[in-house]
Amino acid sequence: MNILLYDIVGSYMQDDLLISLKEMGHNYKSILYNIQERYYDAGLEAHMEKELRENHYDIVLTTNFYPMVAKICYKNNIIYKSWCYDAPLNLPNEESFDLPTNQIYTFDRGEVIRYRKMGLDTVYHLPLAVNIERLEKIKPDYEKYGADIALIGKLYESTLSTLKSDMNDYDRGQVEGIAEAQHKVIGNYIIYDLITDELIESICKTYREKNPNAVQPSKRQLAYSITTYVTQLDRIQLLRMAARLGETNLYTYKITEGLIPLLEGVKIKEPVEYLTTMPSIFKSTKINLCPTIRNISTGIPLRSLDILACGAFLLSNFQPELAEWFEDGKEVAMYSSMEEAYDKMKYYLAHDTERERIAAAGYDIVKEEFNYKKQLSILLSDPKEYY
Repeated sequence: MNILLYDIVGSYMQDDLLISLKEMGHNYKSILYNIQERYYDAGLEAHMEKELRENHYDIVLTTNFYPMVAKICYKNNIIYKSWCYDAPLNLPNEESFDLPTNQIYTFDRGEVIRYRKMGLDTVYHLPLAVNIERLEKIKPDYEKYGADIALIGKLYESTLSTLKSDMNDYDRGQVEGIAEAQHKVIGNYIIYDLITDELIESICKTYREKNPNAVQPSKRQLAYSITTYVTQLDRIQLLRMAARLGETNLYTYKITEGLIPLLEGVKIKEPVEYLTTMPSIFKSTKINLCPTIRNISTGIPLRSLDILACGAFLLSNFQPELAEWFEDGKEVAMYSSMEEAYDKMKYYLAHDTERERIAAAGYDIVKEEFNYKKQLSILLSDPKEYY
């Protein structure tokens, strides 16, 4: 198969994707293009049009979905396959989703079901993949990265406090209630369904009364704001509990000064390189935390698979699809409450042999079921149904 593969923003998956496509015998041309605007970039349009005019390709492939690429592919009558590692997709709407040349694959089955209910039959379910061969070559560095517990990832910055400041008391109370409800419920994303159209209309009306030019948040924007707020609460709470049990490292981007006092006892470190440093940290850490951002409704995020593919121990919040493939206490550890997360961190720090056995069993499943060749074989075939 001849594949035109665009790397739009520097995908985490790109290097492993290219290695696997080559090993599978496919021909491809990979182009790195830093897009300026997802919906229109004249440079990308000209570049793609020239490529498609001068060369024969069977498909165009990107990681994550780009409406502009979809439009160009439709215009040129070529299949556009996108494999998404962000969920939900970071887009304000479903513009161009319904173009018949699209085949959009996402790892979150819950998102696929939501899109199908909207009448979008161009979206399919496909879990993500890992490159076991690359990861096997990376060694732990206990002296540099060794720790009892670690989390690699963002704490997330939320706009919720700003949005709430101009709400009336009733709407503010509803929003706070939604956040509190989601914080208590692990393994089921409920924020979006709890936000009513009436609540959005009331918030927007209040904003307009205070300022005719005020921002008018959509349901999706408010849901994401609440999601990031709750995810931040989750991660801070986990890290605070972890720091009471042992040496705990957080590798993250710069965080606001106001959050630092909440992380007493946690060693805050710089963000790390994905391909080599991050796997070494996973292998050097006894318990790797991977609390999922709350708007991933069912799927297994790439970070969880990365941990397991390193033969490292994963402690994750309960996720429906994670529970389909892995059994708690046998191949991974999962929690359904913060109290359970604390108990499991304490238990597995004290039981080295059991923890190492679980990590090894998780590795075996990922190696067999979540490798690139298997997943790409599905992605590159003709989809018959979503699953």
